[in-house]
Amino acid sequence: MIGVYYIVHLKNDISHLYRKSDRVVDTNGEEEFKWKKIEALSPADFTFPVDQKAVEVFLSLFDQEG
Repeated sequence: MIGVYYIVHLKNDISHLYRKSDRVVDTNGEEEFKWKKIEALSPADFTFPVDQKAVEVFLSLFDQEG
């Protein structure tokens, strides 16, 4: 398994460009690409422990920079 995370800085809100129909359905359930503000990000948003830990580390680094 591999996790890929992006930090994106945008000039305009693009949330209207993404709809429920943009989902990628997997044989083990549903996967969904989501845009979230860093302030709204939580380890609970992720299913796998490795992703939850990655988000915890990322948030701690983001807090140090902020």
